[in-house]
Amino acid sequence: MGNEFFPLIIFMGIAVPEIVLGSSLLSMFVQVRAPLGFTTILLSHIAFGTPFGVQFVATFQLPPAALFHT
Repeated sequence: MGNEFFPLIIFMGIAVPEIVLGSSLLSMFVQVRAPLGFTTILLSHIAFGTPFGVQFVATFQLPPAALFHT
C-alpha cells in the first residue's frame, strides 16, 4: 500500500476539479479561522500546482524510450 498511496494522493490533486478544490480550501481556512489574504491565496496556489509539478518531474525521470512507447 505504501508504494501506491503517494501517487494516488498526487493524482487526486489533478483529478479534482478546480472549483471543488478551491471551495474546499476556503472552507478549511474559514474553519481554522485563518485570516483570508495573500498567505491563504499563496497556500492555495501551492496546493493546486504541486501535483502538476510532481507529475511533470516524474515524467522526465522515465527513460526516453518510455515516453514515446505506444
